[in-house]
Amino acid sequence: MKHASRTLIPLCLALILCTVIGCDDDGDNPPEVVSINFISAPTALLANVDSLYEYTVQISGLASGERVDSVYCEIHLPNGQPAIGFSLFDDGSELSWPGHPYASDPSGDIAAHNNKFTRRINARLLANNVTGVYTFAFRAMMGGTEKVRADLNINIQSVSMPYLTQWPQDSVFNECFDPIPMEVRVVRDNIDRVDSLWVDIIETGVGSRISNRIYFDPHNGDTIWHVSFTPNAFSCSNSSPPLYYNLEYEAKTRFGFTANQSQHIHSFLNDFPVLSNPSMPDTIERPTAMGDTDTVKITIHLADCELVGIPGYNGLRFDVSRDDTIHWATANNYILYDDGNLLDDVSGDGIFTTGLRINRRDDLPDNEYYFRFYAIECAAPYDTSLYVMDSMRVIQPPAGMPAISPAENTIGFEVIH
Repeated sequence: MKHASRTLIPLCLALILCTVIGCDDDGDNPPEVVSINFISAPTALLANVDSLYEYTVQISGLASGERVDSVYCEIHLPNGQPAIGFSLFDDGSELSWPGHPYASDPSGDIAAHNNKFTRRINARLLANNVTGVYTFAFRAMMGGTEKVRADLNINIQSVSMPYLTQWPQDSVFNECFDPIPMEVRVVRDNIDRVDSLWVDIIETGVGSRISNRIYFDPHNGDTIWHVSFTPNAFSCSNSSPPLYYNLEYEAKTRFGFTANQSQHIHSFLNDFPVLSNPSMPDTIERPTAMGDTDTVKITIHLADCELVGIPGYNGLRFDVSRDDTIHWATANNYILYDDGNLLDDVSGDGIFTTGLRINRRDDLPDNEYYFRFYAIECAAPYDTSLYVMDSMRVIQPPAGMPAISPAENTIGFEVIH
């Protein structure tokens, strides 16, 4: 009996483990759940304007080799009664589907046979003056059987257009102006809602381009919007003639309407960048062992009110000359950044940083390196600030045989930012 009990104990433990953590004979993972993912599915449609709304769904979780035959959208009116539905196609818009009262021909699908099904519909023709909340039931079919279904509530309404009743009239911006509180007011239909509001700084004169986009924040519900307008709104704008500026205010609503107003800028003075306080060691020694490296951190302060707090600026550069101020060398990566990465401590604080990787160089035993720093404006005509100079002595402690001195433009370190 003792022998039998010793045999039963491991069997019982095995059964317990199988119960707790599960026993998988074949090691296969459970099948993924088939689902409908909405790539494009607007839920607020206009019943009084001819607009095409695109619906695109993707079928995911299908087993290898499986493919959905079709996707059909079954529609019910606000009173629950059925309406004419529409099919979505994965045909790359290569086929024609004529005769539908409100769905597009061709489908509007971009790429065929990628399990993404698309159709565009005209909500005004669908609604035919019946407004309210519709039910769209998307049904993915396979072999005549519904594989998966997903429902959406779609609000179809007759909505009047919004308009801006108040917007900033500022047209003169002095150099490094103080923050300007801006307010925009919107009138919209009671059914509608303002989702976002922004101002584009448009450069005009020689072509037109959006120089910057500033988003407002809702202040009182969704009809009053505020923002503090600062010089860095013009971060990479050019104030030199013949360029001019417009401020283009635009609001976008839940039902897809936009409201616009424009304000011409008569004058903008772009502040000139000023560099100061370069920081680097006075003297450093190179490593004595082959393969070893040391890192030197270099920083400099940039004062430019249009660039304050903007980490993407890459126009603060430097040149280097060895043992004189004549043979200047530069490279595409001789740039200092204020992005909070690697050696830079804080993003957007005005202190720009780079790093130098120093290794052993017997051919450069004792050298004085001169650095000149300068900032290039990030818009034409790309004016350059005054140079700021600094220097650093780099010594190679005695190690090995002396080597022939390299060419005058050989620097002897790497930039690592």
